[in-house]
Amino acid sequence: MERKKKAVRISIAGILLCSVLFAVLVAADRGKIRTSTEAVITEDVVTYVIDSVKITEDVQIQGWAMILGEELESVNCNVMLVGEQSKTQWILPTMTIDRNDLTEAFLDGTDYAKAGFFANIKKSRLSLEKEDYRIYLEYLTNGHSYLVPTDQMVRAVRETTWQQTNNKKVDLSFVVDSVTAKKKVLTISGWLFCQEDAKNLELTETKVLLFNSRTQKIYEIPTDSVERSDLKEHFSNIKDLDVFQNIGFTASVETWRFDFGYDLFEVCLRYTNENGVFLIHTGKYVNLEEQEE
Repeated sequence: MERKKKAVRISIAGILLCSVLFAVLVAADRGKIRTSTEAVITEDVVTYVIDSVKITEDVQIQGWAMILGEELESVNCNVMLVGEQSKTQWILPTMTIDRNDLTEAFLDGTDYAKAGFFANIKKSRLSLEKEDYRIYLEYLTNGHSYLVPTDQMVRAVRETTWQQTNNKKVDLSFVVDSVTAKKKVLTISGWLFCQEDAKNLELTETKVLLFNSRTQKIYEIPTDSVERSDLKEHFSNIKDLDVFQNIGFTASVETWRFDFGYDLFEVCLRYTNENGVFLIHTGKYVNLEEQEE
């Protein structure tokens, strides 16, 4: 299954641009945004991929969803956004996008051409400066009533403040493994570990910040946790391997969002646990001149 999904992701480049542009124009005005659903949360039934989440003046979400082996007799798959803190729900008008590549990728005799979708909402309708939104799929296709949780989020770069709520000295270990720019996306990867919190990681969080040395402004970059089981040899005194599931991090941002050629940006880390917030200068800087596009 993973091999097939990878093949489908690669084939995204073959989607006709005109179809997407048409969807952008129509999806914004098609129907009304709803705030509630009667669909029941259902996992491991619907196969899906969120191909892209783009944020400009609009938030645009594109992907595909279907039940393997089931013909698409009727199509009604909507994108739902749920605020992580407020739990506010937005069910977006969603257009169907032709995806003949799915039929070719799965080759099980089923026509999946109508499994693609595109959703659009004005960025101003959301509170992205305050919270992230988890993406769900309201899958009503073929009479089903499934609410499918995905692992994808809608998140924006946020200007923040250098606020440390705990000045206690804490034994924090960290490494910024890489700061790379490819295909106009800056990606920062590494890990942060606090031995005091080793058995309480579900209550901790690491975020990547960019600190503008000239303006002194600080920006929070969308950050994901990453499993780092490769570190178990480095911390040989830790016997519980579950500890290493979320101590890695990776953060990404489009390079056009900042003037990296003019301003010097330092990579900083914000670590939060049940005792407060800790801020770290890493001494790593963004230098796009050293990067290969």
